[in-house]
Amino acid sequence: MNFRSRPSLFVWALCAAVAVAISGCHSDKKVIPVAPTATPTVNASESPSAGPSSSPTPSPTPSNFGGSASTNATINPAGGLVTLSTGGFGGTFVYPANNAGASAGLGFTIETVAPSNIPQPGPTGTPFLYFEVRMNPSVQFDSGLVVSPVTVPSSVQTVGVNFAETIYDATVGSQLGPTLTGTVNGQQITFSPTSGVLMATAFDDYQFIISTY
Repeated sequence: MNFRSRPSLFVWALCAAVAVAISGCHSDKKVIPVAPTATPTVNASESPSAGPSSSPTPSPTPSNFGGSASTNATINPAGGLVTLSTGGFGGTFVYPANNAGASAGLGFTIETVAPSNIPQPGPTGTPFLYFEVRMNPSVQFDSGLVVSPVTVPSSVQTVGVNFAETIYDATVGSQLGPTLTGTVNGQQITFSPTSGVLMATAFDDYQFIISTY
């Protein structure tokens, strides 16, 4: 047996053992994990509401919208009506039989802003809608004049609200007849005209003022 080869074998074995030990030391090194990216959460208070938007509460007192409209019409001796509207408000001027000639006419205006010449002490309650009528020439009517029905938009509360119509000859500064009380049906208010003959003077400013009280 050749014993000279043993030291070399021993050296080789020793080197192999050292190499294994070194390899084991490297395998024990810990790897720092990468922190996961946080997923953002949404607070319930930040989420948009999925429910329907609430409807505005109707106002018990109508607001002025600054609207106006006007028209001209021929006066029918048998009686007739003229209708106007603006901004959701409307009204129909109703006149009875009369002695108008073929050329007689009238101008009819609706406004949501008060005219400057309303006779004092003024109408009942809080006015919010104004109608004006002017005629040419003078006309005699068999009974009173009225604006009826009057319509208001859905933004105006009518349930539990009283409506009145006050009629003036603003040119002479006097009220014509008693204040009329309205009957409410949804967004429509009706008024009944007074009885008795009415003489309407040419170019006088007849005002029909609608108010709540």
